[in-house]
Amino acid sequence: MTHDHSPSHTIYTCPMHSEIRQHGPGKCPICGMTLVPVGGDKAAETKAQTAGSFDKVPQGWRGTVYTCPMHPEVRQTGPGSCPICGMGLERDATGALDDGPNPELVDFTRRMWMGVALTLPLLILSMGPLVGLGWLRGIFGERPSMWIELALGTPVVLWSGWPFLVRGWVSFATWRNDGLPRLQARPSPAVATLLESFAAALTPAEMEALQAAAGSDAWWMAREFGIGHDPSALACESNLFRYRPVGRCLIRAGESLSDCDIARLLLAARAAGSDTEFSLPPGRHFAAPGIAVWQESTENLVRRLPSSGYGLLRAPDPGTEITAAAIDAGIRLVTHPPVLSGKIELPAHFREQAVSETLHRHGSVLPRPQELR
Repeated sequence: MTHDHSPSHTIYTCPMHSEIRQHGPGKCPICGMTLVPVGGDKAAETKAQTAGSFDKVPQGWRGTVYTCPMHPEVRQTGPGSCPICGMGLERDATGALDDGPNPELVDFTRRMWMGVALTLPLLILSMGPLVGLGWLRGIFGERPSMWIELALGTPVVLWSGWPFLVRGWVSFATWRNDGLPRLQARPSPAVATLLESFAAALTPAEMEALQAAAGSDAWWMAREFGIGHDPSALACESNLFRYRPVGRCLIRAGESLSDCDIARLLLAARAAGSDTEFSLPPGRHFAAPGIAVWQESTENLVRRLPSSGYGLLRAPDPGTEITAAAIDAGIRLVTHPPVLSGKIELPAHFREQAVSETLHRHGSVLPRPQELR
C-alpha cells in the first residue's frame, strides 16, 4: 500500500497562527512566516523548539485548557499568566468543557474590593484636611498618621496590584525579538537590491527575517516617517507634523554583532534614506554594496568622531570610549539592539518637526489655499 505525500495533499499551517491551514506550502497571511506541514517532521521540530516548553497539557487531558491569546503555543490545565508576554491565560474555546466563572475575573474582583476597603480610609485620612475633616488626623497625630497611611497603602499596591507587577516583570525579563512584523509593504528597489546582496552570507531563516524587516520599514515609511500629516485635524489651525533626517549616519558593528544584525541596521538606514557609512573593527568583514566602509580600531574611531560631521551613530554595545566620544561631539547615539519592526528601528534616523499655521482671524476660520481654487 502506498501513501501520497505530495504537497497538494499535505495540510500546511502557521507555527504562530494555528487557524491558518491550506493545501500546499506558502506564507502566513497574518505574520508572513513560512507555513509548515501539520504533523510533519518540520512541524514537530518547530513545536519542540518554540512551544514544547510552554505546552504543559498532559496527553489525553479532557478538561479545560488555558492558552494565551497572543501565543497559542502556551497551553496549561489551569489559569495563570503567559510566560512569554505576561498576559492572563484564557480558556481555549476549542476545548472548554464548562461554563463556570472565569478564575481570573474572580481573583481580580476579590483584589479590587479589598483594595477599595483599604483605599477609603487611606483617602479620608490623607485628604480629609482639605474638606474639613482634619480632626480625624489630629486624633492620631501627624507621625502615626503617616505610618497608618503606609500600612493601608502597601497592601493596595503590592497585593491588589501583584498580578500586574508580575506580568510587567515577565514582559521585560522574557522580551525577545523573535516575532516577524505583521505590517508590511513592498520595499523600494534600493532596499530590495541591498537585501538581495546579503543572500550569499546569511541563512534562509535570517533572510526571511530581514525580508519581513524590510517590508516593515516600507510600511512605516509610507504611513508615518515618510509623509507629513496633521494629527490634530483642527479647522482653525494647521499643524504639520513630519520627520526630517538627522544627517549623515555611521553604523558601528562591534565584535558581538552578528552578520544578520549588521544587515538589519543597513537595511533600516537605506529605507530611511540616510547618507550612511559603515565602521568595522580590524579583521571583521561584511560586504555592503554602495556603502562606504571604514576598517578601523576603536581608538581611530574615537579620534575622528569630533570632526566627522555625523548626525547619528548607530552602535549597539558601543563601549565606554565610543559613548563618551559621541556625547562630547554632540552626535546622537542609539545603542539598543537591532529590531525587526520598522516602527522601532527607523526613528533613530529622524528628528521630529512640527509646523503650525493659524487659519482664523478674530475667531473666523479662513479658507485654506486649496479651497480658494
